[in-house]
Amino acid sequence: MESGDPVRAGRRSMDPFGVPLASRAARRRAGGLPVASRPARQAPAEHLPRLSADAGDFAGNSGRAAVFAPRGGGRRGHAQVPLRRSVVRRRTDPGGVEGAVAPARAPVVACVAEAPPGSGLFRADRPAPENIWRRRSVNPPNLRRKIGCWLHERWRMEMVLRAPNLARRMGLEWPDLHNRHELVTCCASGPGRVCHWKNSSFLTVSRFFPETGARLLRHAWTGRESQPVSPVSIILPVRGEERAAAVRIVANALVRMAGSSSEVLVCEHDSTPRFARNMAPGVRHVFVPAAEGEAFNKSRAMNAGACAARHPVLVLHDADVVAVPDFLCQSFAILEQGWEAVRPIRFLFLLDEADSRDCHRMESWAGVREVALVQQNFPGIATVIRRDTYLEIGGHDERFEGWGGEDLEFLDRLRTRRLYPGSFLPAVHLWHPPAPQKRSRHGNLELLESILAEPRDRRMTENRDKLRRCT
Repeated sequence: MESGDPVRAGRRSMDPFGVPLASRAARRRAGGLPVASRPARQAPAEHLPRLSADAGDFAGNSGRAAVFAPRGGGRRGHAQVPLRRSVVRRRTDPGGVEGAVAPARAPVVACVAEAPPGSGLFRADRPAPENIWRRRSVNPPNLRRKIGCWLHERWRMEMVLRAPNLARRMGLEWPDLHNRHELVTCCASGPGRVCHWKNSSFLTVSRFFPETGARLLRHAWTGRESQPVSPVSIILPVRGEERAAAVRIVANALVRMAGSSSEVLVCEHDSTPRFARNMAPGVRHVFVPAAEGEAFNKSRAMNAGACAARHPVLVLHDADVVAVPDFLCQSFAILEQGWEAVRPIRFLFLLDEADSRDCHRMESWAGVREVALVQQNFPGIATVIRRDTYLEIGGHDERFEGWGGEDLEFLDRLRTRRLYPGSFLPAVHLWHPPAPQKRSRHGNLELLESILAEPRDRRMTENRDKLRRCT
């Protein structure tokens, strides 16, 4: 049969647009191949660029959604970037973590398509599980993706939940769970795990199979009891009465955990004190006045609490997060080893509205049936730190307004001290209505970049001088 036979030509390999590859190459050389316009394919959620828990607060409604850009030979109309091969090497971290570093990967950057404001692609509002795919503008997982999750992630989850003793002999416990492209190593001392991943992320297995998130929560929470600890000052920065129910639940739980010799400081930055009434015994109200219309300044509230604190150890704690009963005694055990600070939360389980309303009646979380969002690798949530260390590094930078950025900048300075590198405890985030004044603040991203470009020593000196004036 001749090469020009139409039947044979019909069997030629085609490109995605139905053009035979041979004729396509010839037409490209002649400069006549048209560029087809094709909509960008939405990236699977586990590959979306991830921001930290707080960074997501001000980037949530940015109106930009990341999509894949295939490499050369793929669909046209996309921006394309080269990919590097993975490189695995060994190292020992200064913090005592030894193991293989996560593969060095070039980010799978793609063209950027516009998403409607409020689409929630990067939101940290923690949508309810039944709305997660619709609100995050991501297609629900199909059978192929679910099978891939089983092969890479869920079998480990099932091993930990169904056969914990066997999993432990294999060196696998619940803090070791992670996504397929991440690497988790054990700390040289203590129970901590280090996730070698730059940004915050959600466990894929719980997003695809929300019932596994609830099972993991009960498994990680079971058998924990509070133990007496030295007096401690717990700081809860707050603003807005829409969070009053969550703040009350969290504050009461921390009072029971810390004991009567400790104190819980509800530090309210607002134009009018709204939390001063109906405070439970053991809870102090610290009012940080703000001008009418002034944005919430979490850093100022944190610093005011640190200055008012009476005890040598501070707990910087989000006011909508419930910690496990042994949160304080486990954290103090790390400080007793000589560390100056510890960030103990390994996984944060984000409850929906219904489960959050009933949380005060669920000691073992037995009533929770689904937790789709299980977050890891965040900069804030809870930090236990010696008060002297907090003051010496300058506390939080008060140039940040609104939500986001201040925890990342504070963590950058905290890493100059003896910060325990691992995390090892679960915690639960309670749903609450979003604050009316809480909106997208891309300015905090730019501010964070400019502040991090400043010399770290100068930042510590300037912030330390400001704190001295308030003490």
